Amino acid sequence: MDQQAQSSRKRRALLGAGLALTLGLGTVGGVALAQGSDTPVNAVHGEAKPGKHKNRQKQAKGVLVSGTLAAVGQGTLKITKDGGGEVSLTTDDATKARGMRTLGDFKAGQRVTVRAKDGKALAVVLTKAHAKGTVTALNGQRATLVTTGGLTQALDLTAIAEKPKVGDVVNAVGEAIESGSVLRVERLRQLPK
Repeated sequence: MDQQAQSSRKRRALLGAGLALTLGLGTVGGVALAQGSDTPVNAVHGEAKPGKHKNRQKQAKGVLVSGTLAAVGQGTLKITKDGGGEVSLTTDDATKARGMRTLGDFKAGQRVTVRAKDGKALAVVLTKAHAKGTVTALNGQRATLVTTGGLTQALDLTAIAEKPKVGDVVNAVGEAIESGSVLRVERLRQLPK
């Protein structure tokens, strides 16, 4: 076999191994591949690398903090974490804002998820609340939704032009208000019954 054909064959084998890994397939050409994105794989030999790499990935990415924004100030964020407790993080020009144009557009009371490292917010993401279930009652601009898990959720439909009817199965996306007891709906999609 000539050198060009061997080189082409190796490229196809590596491409196949990479595709199988991306799709989570188990083997390529009889070589077992590790499944899952946390385990780096040597695609040529099909061997998982030691767990040290996983720890380096965690250190590079930082941690996620989810909760309600308690305060936004010049260079700081205070978040009331889900489950209780408060955390203060610093911000700077490198802190990314997602869901808002700038960090200054975030307001206290909004639900956020923050990627943080060493006490610094790397990215702040506006988290949308959502609920899926059956509309069981309507009262003006409010609706009651029973979720697929059997919980009751109050919906504020003020921003929705086409209101649902009792018995409709819907997916509602919006912002949690009134200490999370009401979902102010921004998008409502009707689902098949």
